[in-house]
Amino acid sequence: MFQIKSTETDGLPEFFDFEGDSFKVSVRSKSHSALREVYGYPDAEGIAQIFREAANQWRGWSGTKMWESLEGEFKIELKADKTGHVTIYININHDGGNTEPWRLKSCLLIEAGQLEAIAKRATEFFKA
Repeated sequence: MFQIKSTETDGLPEFFDFEGDSFKVSVRSKSHSALREVYGYPDAEGIAQIFREAANQWRGWSGTKMWESLEGEFKIELKADKTGHVTIYININHDGGNTEPWRLKSCLLIEAGQLEAIAKRATEFFKA
């Protein structure tokens, strides 16, 4: 399992139970929570890759670093600002033909200095 701790809120994304083509992701805070199994085929390791890229560019980058599952049930985006902060946007949804679909959009702020440790944990988790 690996977690990403916000510097501003109690929002806590957690990645766990990685089994080759799938993993589970949850986002919890006092005000919201969601849990979803994600099919990462063919490239769940891409999540670790975007964190490694961000760690290598810790002074900032333009645009968005993004990974999305093939079926769209999970998306993570990283954006940097000029003050050394990185905003992580997480979208989890369960639409798949359900009569009661749901969607959670959450964002959290981290310091650029956290990127190296997050990249290391993500790489170990996804064994990338």
